[in-house]
Amino acid sequence: MMSSYYHFTSQGDRNENLDRFVYLECNGFNVSFIMDGFCNNTLDMHYVDYFVDGVSRGCLMQIDINHACDFVLSVVNAHDGADGKSTLSMVIYDDEVMKYISIGDSRIYFLDS
Repeated sequence: MMSSYYHFTSQGDRNENLDRFVYLECNGFNVSFIMDGFCNNTLDMHYVDYFVDGVSRGCLMQIDINHACDFVLSVVNAHDGADGKSTLSMVIYDDEVMKYISIGDSRIYFLDS
C-alpha cells in the first residue's frame, strides 16, 4: 500500500509558512522528512513545494531504499526547479535499514529506548 501525508506547520505571525513535513509509505519502505524554507521575496512556487511534490511522487515509484536515496539525491543536486532555500532532514527506512540526510540547521535525533 502506498500513501503519503503532507502537512504544513502552524504559520503563527509569519507572512508565509514555508515549513513542510512529509511521511510516505512506499514499496516496502518509508520516507519521512521535514523542511524549513526561507525566502525574502514572493515566489510563484517556492523550492519547498517543488521538492515536496517531486520527491513525494518520485519516492512512491521507487522499488527499494537504494533507488529512493539515489532519486532524492538527484533532486537535491538538480539545478532546475523553483527558487528559494530550505533546510532538510530526511530518513528513509524499512525494518532492517535506515539511511538519512540532513542539510542546514534542521536536525535528526536518534533516541535510545
